[in-house]
Amino acid sequence: GLEGLVRAAGNDLGKMAGELEKLSLYEDGPGVVTSEEIKEIIGVGRRGTVFDLTGLIVSGRSDEALILLNHLLDQGEAPLKILSLMVGSYRKLWLGIEAWAGTEDSRSVCEAAGVRFYQSDFLRQVKKMKPTAIPYIYRRLVEADDALKGGEKSSRLALERLIVDLA
Repeated sequence: GLEGLVRAAGNDLGKMAGELEKLSLYEDGPGVVTSEEIKEIIGVGRRGTVFDLTGLIVSGRSDEALILLNHLLDQGEAPLKILSLMVGSYRKLWLGIEAWAGTEDSRSVCEAAGVRFYQSDFLRQVKKMKPTAIPYIYRRLVEADDALKGGEKSSRLALERLIVDLA
């Protein structure tokens, strides 16, 4: 339940406070709220996040990644914010790949990358990515950044191209 709440709110403390308020009103005082109730109340699992987007890309599921991207954009997510969060996700994956090559210890890998939640998903992605792909990924991320900041008239198209290339 806590992981779902954190995923729904992200780094937005105001949103976190709002979601906690919803949960406290639902329970009407002290009590236990199940993870299923959290999903129902705050909508966890009904929509994907940018973190899900990176997972779909790493898994090679470009069709699903494009659908999620368009959903995020339609919901008002800023294209540069999506790209920025993708860059952060890939940076963590890079750190994880380097740690895995050195230790092959799951705990050390998650600590090195600063991953506290959804560690099994993260480790699956680390093991799936090839270290030789990192330079290409970062080059494409920089190109997408340039496109979003003026080189491309359609930010949606620039992000779609990025996803297709990376997936």
